[in-house]
Amino acid sequence: LPRRNTALLIQLRTGHAPLNHHLHTIGRADTQRCSGCGAAKETVLHFVLQCAKFSLHRRVFLGPLGRNGHRLDYLLSTPEGTSQLFKFINATKRL
Repeated sequence: LPRRNTALLIQLRTGHAPLNHHLHTIGRADTQRCSGCGAAKETVLHFVLQCAKFSLHRRVFLGPLGRNGHRLDYLLSTPEGTSQLFKFINATKRL
């Protein structure tokens, strides 16, 4: 993986990604709420698998993985999963 993707993958795995839940914890965001839907804490799980704002992107990029596209552990730890995950992330332009 390119260095940027490697760093981002580690951040996603540890929950230290630049998403509002973590940013609020370290005092860099005013709220933990999702900037996309405002409905929940913006965690890695919420961003990747739950946020309504990115449901189309999720269907396009994670849907082809079948059931595995709904498993965060698969997306963060397998070559096929991480490949599709980065396509999803790039399409959302969130990170």
